[in-house]
Amino acid sequence: MSKAFGELIHGASIVFAAAAIAAAPPPELTVSEWADAYRMISAESGSKYPGKWRTDRVPYLREPMDCMGVNHPSRRVAIRAGAQVGKTQAMNNALGHMVDTAPRGAVLMAPSLDKCLAWNREQFEPMLDVTDQLKLKVLASRSRSEEGSSTRFKRFRGGFLKLVSASTAKELQSTTAGLLILEEPTDYPYDTDGRGDPIDQARHRLDAWGEDGKEIAASTPGDKGSCRISEMYEAGDQRLFYLACKDCGDFSPLYFEHMHCDAPKSASDDPAPYFVRPCCGGIMQQGDLAQALATGVWLATYESEDKDNPAPPLSVPAGEIQHWKSRGREGRNPSFHLWQAYSPFASWRSIWADWKAGQAAPDKLRTFYQQVLAEPFEPAMDRPKAERLVELARHPATEKLVELKRGVIPPWAWVLTGAADVQTDRIEWAAYAWGPVSDQDFPPGHGEIAPGVPATNGALVDWGVIDISPDDPRSWAELANLSNRSFPGVACRPLTFDQFGVDTGGHYTQKSYQVASRNLGIKALKGHNDREAAPLTLGKRVRVAAGKLTGKVQLWLVGGHNLKRRIYHGLGQAFTSVDMGADPGAMAAGVRGTGRREPGSLFLPPEVDEAFAKQLTAEYLSEEIVRGKRTMIWKKPKSASNEQLDMAVYATSLAIHFGIDRFKRESWAALAEARRKPEEDPAAGPMEALWSGNGDTAPDPADEAEEPDKPLVIPEKRVTNPGPANARGLPAWARAMKQNNQT
Repeated sequence: MSKAFGELIHGASIVFAAAAIAAAPPPELTVSEWADAYRMISAESGSKYPGKWRTDRVPYLREPMDCMGVNHPSRRVAIRAGAQVGKTQAMNNALGHMVDTAPRGAVLMAPSLDKCLAWNREQFEPMLDVTDQLKLKVLASRSRSEEGSSTRFKRFRGGFLKLVSASTAKELQSTTAGLLILEEPTDYPYDTDGRGDPIDQARHRLDAWGEDGKEIAASTPGDKGSCRISEMYEAGDQRLFYLACKDCGDFSPLYFEHMHCDAPKSASDDPAPYFVRPCCGGIMQQGDLAQALATGVWLATYESEDKDNPAPPLSVPAGEIQHWKSRGREGRNPSFHLWQAYSPFASWRSIWADWKAGQAAPDKLRTFYQQVLAEPFEPAMDRPKAERLVELARHPATEKLVELKRGVIPPWAWVLTGAADVQTDRIEWAAYAWGPVSDQDFPPGHGEIAPGVPATNGALVDWGVIDISPDDPRSWAELANLSNRSFPGVACRPLTFDQFGVDTGGHYTQKSYQVASRNLGIKALKGHNDREAAPLTLGKRVRVAAGKLTGKVQLWLVGGHNLKRRIYHGLGQAFTSVDMGADPGAMAAGVRGTGRREPGSLFLPPEVDEAFAKQLTAEYLSEEIVRGKRTMIWKKPKSASNEQLDMAVYATSLAIHFGIDRFKRESWAALAEARRKPEEDPAAGPMEALWSGNGDTAPDPADEAEEPDKPLVIPEKRVTNPGPANARGLPAWARAMKQNNQT
């Protein structure tokens, strides 16, 4: 047969060769290779690029994804990243790679049950729906079925995925897994149900897998000192993404400190931000990013105690990249830092605008650090020093810049708020004025202030003590009179308080309620228990008792936690504003101001003393364990008094409620026009001057206030705080604000 058909290949060899090919294991793919081959992005995920996954679109994710693979030798991988850089999709790719190529039991832990359900609904299910390589391997969800999957327990051949909450210890028990996925660990508590750290509990689920167990974590950071993902990043080898410079070829990472934006040359000019490369001073525009990302290299930057294993320099010549890439890890696991400037989905203009927004509002600054820079935010841990505040207030440069004198509203301020704090033997009070930043310093179109940013400044105008015991009715009569007091202004006519409040949280709660109920110009204030509460929110209507008569008054809740940050930030901005020149104290403190009133500044008049400044800065932030979670809380020394800080908080909350953070330039201009001093006619006599007021001046709400002498008790059905709906009409300034502040 073989002689007759020698030209034919022996049939058995074909069969055995085919069998050998079929029996051979498939080539082992890295996570990025698997994703490029099989992963599809669902339109339901919200991605700008639905369809086939392409790692070359986000090349900075290639190495982190490959390290996340269960076939990679590292046991733990951590990614500290900003928003919208692709970290969640990287974790999804690692999970899909495991299900398809190396199935095992897996646990995904989210901060809460709601987060578990949201991850399943927004991430896992959409990935299954469009990725054929996974769709047929994960059993369909069947309620009350032990054979199928459920919302929080996914079955697939060779393994499972269990979704658990970090807030429930019971869910972490009796599960053995080979892969642990930590979703947003920054939000985990530090103790769960008295059993300790949920991360430590979850890590014990990997014990049976030994060295083959894998943990991956990705999260945006939180506050410094209580940021889980930062702890993981710093415990790892701290890799940064170095990009080649198009001008000299050297490699360096992108740091926000190297981002710049030129001032606009005209109102219509809108310059784009750019990076100045530290290697040669070359300019990198956002249009250069895609080409630069293709050259990127991750380098481990941790600081070693071994002098022979230094961290790479800021700028690395191209010829030395491989040397630094092969740097010893000293047993550290991979950890990656990734902020928004690297992302092709982020706008550098938006990054710069967010930074400018943060200069005027500390809450926006926290968001900028955490969501954009991917850095933990460090709150105002260091209190402004009382003696330095006094020096600043009394410095001639401050007087020239701020034009502030006790008892007089400065020329740039048009809103007045005040507050009272009731003590056991007296009532203390303080008045603050508020106004916009200067058009001369920040002209329209200048670009220094991002659109919509609260570009306001504040100043302490006056303060004092009603030195009568609150047990004496005269003290409350004095407080009522104070709430109607007018203050002269440099540029404005005399103003009464736009908002005034009294603290009701002390020993004289009912008396505070009574004075608020009989004086519609006084709000009853109380601190809010929620750390993240808004500056001022409506509380409940509380009972007022006065002998046999009873009624109710509206209570207002003050979000003091973040307002104290704002006040300390404002005091710091005052230092930034005032150019103290060669003043020895200023030079020693490293203070050299800009010479303009920076947004968010809070200024003090020269009459303040050190005792006042100490009260204003009496509290400090301390890290505490609260309900199992590290939390920053405000504390004060036992011997310290903090009345002035409390009143600054109340006055600021009332100013924000009045609208200073919402007002645009047009609104401030309308208000200033309504409240500006009328020009005097030098030829007019005394009576003529009285009668010849500017008829075009818009009426002011301070002139339209209701009479303060009201009955002691407000019936329950009476409106105690009439709003705009009860007004008979809006003055010109208010109409301008309403038109310009639509949100």
